[in-house]
Order: sequence, then structure tokens, then C-alpha cells
Amino acid sequence: MRKIKNLIKRYGERVSFGEKDFFAIITPFSYRSRTFTEGDYTPIGYTDAANYMMIASSDADLKGSRVGSIIYAESGEYILYHSDNFYFKGKCIYCFAYLKRRVA
Repeated sequence: MRKIKNLIKRYGERVSFGEKDFFAIITPFSYRSRTFTEGDYTPIGYTDAANYMMIASSDADLKGSRVGSIIYAESGEYILYHSDNFYFKGKCIYCFAYLKRRVA
């Protein structure tokens, strides 16, 4: 668990969410070609410039966060669409969220 936290701190950016400050990796959401049987083919390496995925250390604890909340990061402002924690053997290992870039 500490290795994941160190990795996120080393390669991530500082993020503020409500009263919490933590490190997270925010990256454009990339689609897999034909992931779902009814999905469309996409070119290799295609990313969506409007949708993002955030991976944060376990101390972020995003589970139950309100949809539509604003997340402030060094790279910009984002709107939260879904968040959850990933558990292994009953312990939170990391948190993840799907975000949309906030346009002023």
C-alpha cells in the first residue's frame, strides 16, 4: 500500500477536494477498441480530451462523494462523475474517479 502511495506522490499532482488535499494521477480517458460487443472501433491511442480518470492514494477516500463536486488540481478544474475505492483484503489500496474537465 505504501508503494502505491509513493508512486502516486512521485508521478501525480496536488489535488484539493473539499477539505482534503492529496496527490493523484489525472490522465485523459482512453477507450479500448471494441471493449463492448456493441462498441465502436477507435484508432489505437485514441483519447477523449473531455473525460479523465483520476487515481489517488487511499487517504483521499472518495467513496460516497457527491456527483457534480468540483476537484481542483494543478492541471485544472474537474467535475466528479463517479468515484469509488479499491479494496484488497479489506484495506483500501487506492481511490479512483471519473472526471470531466470544467469549462468556465
